[in-house]
Amino acid sequence: MVSAMGNILYRQESYQIRGAYFEVYKEKGCGTSAISRKSRSNVS
Repeated sequence: MVSAMGNILYRQESYQIRGAYFEVYKEKGCGTSAISRKSRSNVS
């Protein structure tokens, strides 16, 4: 989420989410389907 001033809100959480997606990309590659990406993005 970006504020009106252009600053990233929830910086640490955003970093962790991007890191998790990058790890999946490294493991599975870019050829995964949208459904499998969505199921892996569910955070408990």
